[in-house]
Amino acid sequence: MKPLLRWTFGMAGKSGEEVLHAAIKRFRVLYPEFDCLVCCNNLKEEQWDRLKKLDVDLYEQKESDWDYPMVSADAERGWKGWSPGTGWKFCPPRLRLQSHELWVDNDVIIRERLPEIDEWLSSNDTCIISSDHRYDKGYYGNFGDKIPEGIALSSGLFGFPPHYDLESEIADKCQEVLQGRPFGYSDDQGLAAWIIYNNNHIVVDSILVVKNTPTRPFPQAMHFTTANRSDSNEHWVSYKDSVVL
Repeated sequence: MKPLLRWTFGMAGKSGEEVLHAAIKRFRVLYPEFDCLVCCNNLKEEQWDRLKKLDVDLYEQKESDWDYPMVSADAERGWKGWSPGTGWKFCPPRLRLQSHELWVDNDVIIRERLPEIDEWLSSNDTCIISSDHRYDKGYYGNFGDKIPEGIALSSGLFGFPPHYDLESEIADKCQEVLQGRPFGYSDDQGLAAWIIYNNNHIVVDSILVVKNTPTRPFPQAMHFTTANRSDSNEHWVSYKDSVVL
């Protein structure tokens, strides 16, 4: 079966939606060997309508897609303004168990083929995850104590090989750490990092976490980490005005 890329999209402003649309169009050109899917939650009707015009497969996520409670989507934003309900990334834990499955945040745009993804696709026992711009224990939520000091990993992009039983892994680790407390805020980053760090894995170092207005030459990939929080993110606006999307 073809490898699957799944974007997760929910509770995003206009800028975050625009990054997603551009990312879908670009990825399809770069990686024709992938099937593409957008996993959606908490969208407005007009957002659904605009996605449908891209002719991309859509999956409407449900809280019942995985057997663990999440912080409510209408809860106050958490640490550094991060959205609640980040467990949506794992709804459901796998959509294509028989093949490679790659998760990408809606605010990440891959501009060129990444050699790390090609290497990951060539192996049947290797995970993949992007690096973060710096180590901060707070980025890992309730799972921070499980990540070694200095290890900076991001759930902006991660993936698993064929037949990896992510559902069982999640259930065991959530029970160990959360013990019934709701999964929320930056727990997705901590859980993905903990699981993948303890497996054979590849780290993608070529995704720029955009903290300032980007300038040419642009990197291979960019993570507009604040784009989802507004309708007009200055860094995204500057980038999109300088390229052909």
